[in-house]
Amino acid sequence: MELKRVLCMQCHNACRLAAEVDGDRLVSVEPDETFPGTKSSYPITKGCPRRRNAVEYYDHPGRLNYPLKRAGARGDNKWQRISWDDAFAEIGDRLKEIIARLGPEAIATTSGTGRTHDEIRQRFFNLLGSPNHTGAGQICYGPFCVMSHVLFGWRLFPVVRDNTKCILLWGGGGPRYWDVFWKAAVKARKERGAKIIVIDPRGIDSVKQADLWLQIRPGTDCALALAMINHIIQKELYNKAFVEKWCYGFDELRKRAAHYPLDKVSEITWVPAEKIRLAAEWYATLGPAVTNHGMGVEHLPGVIETLHAHFLLSALCGNVDAKGGDIFTTPYPGLIHEQEIAAHDRLPEAQIEKTLGIDRFRLMSRKGFDQVQTQVQRVYGNEAYNRTSYEAFAHGPTIYRAILTGKPYPVRAMITLSSNPMVTAPNTRLVYQALKSLDLYVVADFFMTPSAQLADYVLPATTYLERPWL
Repeated sequence: MELKRVLCMQCHNACRLAAEVDGDRLVSVEPDETFPGTKSSYPITKGCPRRRNAVEYYDHPGRLNYPLKRAGARGDNKWQRISWDDAFAEIGDRLKEIIARLGPEAIATTSGTGRTHDEIRQRFFNLLGSPNHTGAGQICYGPFCVMSHVLFGWRLFPVVRDNTKCILLWGGGGPRYWDVFWKAAVKARKERGAKIIVIDPRGIDSVKQADLWLQIRPGTDCALALAMINHIIQKELYNKAFVEKWCYGFDELRKRAAHYPLDKVSEITWVPAEKIRLAAEWYATLGPAVTNHGMGVEHLPGVIETLHAHFLLSALCGNVDAKGGDIFTTPYPGLIHEQEIAAHDRLPEAQIEKTLGIDRFRLMSRKGFDQVQTQVQRVYGNEAYNRTSYEAFAHGPTIYRAILTGKPYPVRAMITLSSNPMVTAPNTRLVYQALKSLDLYVVADFFMTPSAQLADYVLPATTYLERPWL
């Protein structure tokens, strides 16, 4: 028997676990009681269904263990097993043929949201010459990263500390969403009297622990944020010192927010005016406060405007880069981060200009990323720790339409790694028709997903238990 310490990445909590191994056989996966943070995380890892089912997941009969090549019509789910050498040779030959005929931009890729090792994707596609990367990050945390970087130069991260007095959960963020954060929030409420405000149309579990629940009309979040901003400004509850020293455009914000008084926004959002007032005053006066957000915001048609207002609340009340508030996750010194090996300078400007959708959707693209990155390099002297894969996207629907129509140019191949666009991308019919029409589709995954069933080649991927990880 051997005990190996591992880092679980089945969600974003990155819990430390201890795997008991007998030769090549996984015996058990338990919380790592030797890790310094175990005292706070142990109840979570002990009860986590992902951990408790790790052995079953690892040895599941449905796991992909060998490269597969399509043996029937696309989508028939008929396969023949081939060797790794043959799979790589055949895929490589077909990629080279498409590049010779149509250029590297004719090869696209889809990604997930950071739970598998995806470090080489950026380097691979920058060296290949294709800017056409899409994925679930466009509607999952990507907009949050982009707007945070645009407004502050860095990504904000809410951390509940001993001095945190108010926790604002907007559109998610409760139990089973981010358990470590939620446990700290509940502890702050029970032991130190911190207030929890939940903004969500659903009576989710976090509502049971909330001191104030704003049951918002779906899609009206930006109006609610502007009403809170307006009330805080009108009552002069904002952090004047912080605003004067660090904020730009306060007078313009005051004028804009004035169009959203409590009574008007109550009609728009279906939230009683008194609850909006109370939420604004608690957040402004019970600092330091943290503002966690969830997919309820990321999935809004007006996500960028909503996140803009969301972040303005943090700045207005001085909760930016404040202990007990929303902090900056600045880079660890002495480490080479994946962005430093991504070879962004090797993707020619002419290829960047070919990014599908970049003429209309510039903010969440390589163009938008480069605008922020120049400032990061100025401050930190290197590529640092920006989540490029969440920010340098092509426009997903435009990629799938280009596959079907050939406009503005043909896209004939796609590589899907750590993602499942048939399930995670909107407009499933469009995605299905596009994937079925490709000349080459390659999927790497743990299991045979709906997307993989449409592929020409399916390659088995390693779980966190089977690969080195930092």
